[in-house]
Amino acid sequence: MITKAWLLGVAGMLAGASACWAQDGLERLFPASALRGRLVVTQSPEVMLNGTPDRLSPGARIRGKNNLLVVPASLAGQEQLVNYAREANGMIHDVWILTDSEARLPRAGLPVIGTRMPSPKSEATVQIDGKATLNPLPASSP
Repeated sequence: MITKAWLLGVAGMLAGASACWAQDGLERLFPASALRGRLVVTQSPEVMLNGTPDRLSPGARIRGKNNLLVVPASLAGQEQLVNYAREANGMIHDVWILTDSEARLPRAGLPVIGTRMPSPKSEATVQIDGKATLNPLPASSP
């Protein structure tokens, strides 16, 4: 016979397990096709992705840092560093809000956190031994 105390105990263990997921930093696996970007929900399903207007697909899933589903409206106006994947029609379908450790991992799209985007001036070419090469990034100024 299932008692109220037993049900409360099971509920407590499940809550503790989800908290451990976030604390232990268990690795989430992202599909190879997932890209990195900065997402701002303007008015769901309308979003800004890397400063460009975009749209969430019907049934889009946004997962928070703890891997639980997040309602898009709760993110309105907040810039989030994310990995995302598109559906066949080109709309954003899967979104993962990144933890700090996930943000340091390389991914196509935006550069790894802590690196600089090359400026247009840094893409000028120079001649070395008769071959055109890219200029190195200029030293950052304080």
